[in-house]
Amino acid sequence: MANLISIDWLTLYGEYEPTMAEYQSHYLKGTTKKGGQVFAVSQPIMYYGKQCAVIAYSPMSRILPANAGQLTFSNWVLYDVDFLRYVRDVCLFIGFRPVSISRIDVAVDFQCFSCGLNPKDFISGFFKGKYVKNGGGNFASYGKCGESLEINTLAFGKRSSGVFARLYNKSVEQVEQVSKPWIKEMWRAVGLDESKDIWRLEFELRGRAVKIANMGTGEFGGIAFDCLLSRDYLCDLLSMLYRDYFDFRIFSAQANKSRWKRLAMFNFQLSDLKRVRAFNMSRGGLREKILIKNLHKFSERYGYKDLLNANVGRELADDLAKNTGLAKWYYSKMDEWKAEE
Repeated sequence: MANLISIDWLTLYGEYEPTMAEYQSHYLKGTTKKGGQVFAVSQPIMYYGKQCAVIAYSPMSRILPANAGQLTFSNWVLYDVDFLRYVRDVCLFIGFRPVSISRIDVAVDFQCFSCGLNPKDFISGFFKGKYVKNGGGNFASYGKCGESLEINTLAFGKRSSGVFARLYNKSVEQVEQVSKPWIKEMWRAVGLDESKDIWRLEFELRGRAVKIANMGTGEFGGIAFDCLLSRDYLCDLLSMLYRDYFDFRIFSAQANKSRWKRLAMFNFQLSDLKRVRAFNMSRGGLREKILIKNLHKFSERYGYKDLLNANVGRELADDLAKNTGLAKWYYSKMDEWKAEE
């Protein structure tokens, strides 16, 4: 079964000071613009007159260090065979030091599932109750209603959560929204037939909420930069996400859903990767409050020296507060603790 495995979005979080030279090699900084909710300023990075990235900086919240920034790469860069060269060159040119991956979307493009089922028939069977998502959860669907109902997108989860899964007709998106010729070139290269519908299963991962453990090696942490060019690693990552967030069963009269036959949608090999959470606790008390306070003060005290350690401390404090029901208390205490410094 022909398929294309790709990275469709990449945003890096790190250190940035907007004081570098305005021109170097083939890269050029564009005109600064007003930023979004997190950063006050955004600025495009051009490569031979074509936008290849956007740097956002000057954080609006005092929770973030003053030199924090986010670097988002243009879609065409991610489909280049040597896209990590663009990542390296842009970071060097603007003086951006990556700390972690803030967001990454990984996807697989295909025309039918490994079991021979057409995605349209799968969506139809899902609405009829023939195929049931293991674990349940929220979902949304999008499409057209005319003489007949045509569903082109089925999404599970929320974009604000750690993982958001979406199955959609990529061929329709290319026609109705924006055509991306670099994706079509990749389709042809792997043998996908453009005369027929090409579908995409895509997982959107938010860096702060996602930690990956390799059960084979014992390694734990975020997604490593040097793994992004490895098809084997991306296959492992997709296998994990498919197993945990897109597992469908064929309806049966048995009461125990876990015993229902699994719908074989992809033939990914079993992955050693597993998504884990830093904390999984009941409602917190005094001990958890003391730990949250110490983690927060550590990040505030050493953030100007070492953004990496400050970021880790901040993430741990935030994760602990959310997983112990102390988020509201934590956010209300930030100004008070800052005054104590």
